[in-house]
This record gives sequence, C-alpha cells and structure tokens, in this order.
Amino acid sequence: MRAAKTVPSISDRAKGIDKALRSAGLDPATALMEVRVTPASAAAVASQAMAGLLAREERPTGVICFNDDTALALLRGLRQHGIRVPSEMSLVGYDDVDFAAELSPSLTTVRQPTYQLGHAAADLLLSEYRSAHTHQQLLFKPELVVRDSTRAPRE
Repeated sequence: MRAAKTVPSISDRAKGIDKALRSAGLDPATALMEVRVTPASAAAVASQAMAGLLAREERPTGVICFNDDTALALLRGLRQHGIRVPSEMSLVGYDDVDFAAELSPSLTTVRQPTYQLGHAAADLLLSEYRSAHTHQQLLFKPELVVRDSTRAPRE
C-alpha cells in the first residue's frame, strides 16, 4: 500500500520498495498493487486500505505499510475479516516501534537508526549558529527486522 508520494520520506520508501522488487527479479508494475489512501489516522488509513484489498479480485500475498501504527491497525482489520497473517497475507511495517515485537504475530518491520538520526539532527541544528555553516544531506541505512508477520510468498 502506498500513501502520497509528495512527502520525501514516503517517496524514498516507495523508491526502496521498487528497488527491492527489481533486485528480487520482480517487475513493480505487476508485482506491486498500490492502494491509495488519504492521510489521516492510522486506523482510518488501515480501514481505507482494507477496503482496497477486499475489493480486489485477486488478493495480494503481502502488504507493506509506511509505518507500524498503520500496520497494527491493518493487522486488526485483517483479523476482523478472517485473513490470517502470515499464512494468507504477509504484513510489514516501518519504524520498529516498541510494540512491534510484542504483537501476535510479531511484526516484521524496518528499523531506522534513531539514535544516529537524533544525534545528526542536533549537530545540524547547532551548526546553524556557526558562521561557516553549509547545508548537508545525510543518508542513513535502515535495517529490515524479520519477525513472524511475513513468510515466503505462495507459488
């Protein structure tokens, strides 16, 4: 599922998904089903996504959410509709929030280096006060944390 690509972090995540699909030998145009949602609460986004998933003739084998809150809300919706995770549909979140490992099934997610991000943000903010300040773009590598909400796709 994809959200608005106008937000840089969302756009970057979408590019990463496309890149990963290509690296796996899959064509994003055929392997990826996009469910457009309007930004709102995680529950509202998940509700919109569920409607989009259930409206499809052929159900996807997995869903990638742009944050763990939405993944949690979608997990609830999948359960309500009798769709088992991961045997019928894999589910991936993003952020690796505290509750991700405690869910049942535990949530596969993408972890960001939050300490490094915070440290770099503070350094950049402090450098704004220096006379020789130059703007920088910093890139941090996220990590896929594989847990119980995913499995290999059905053949």
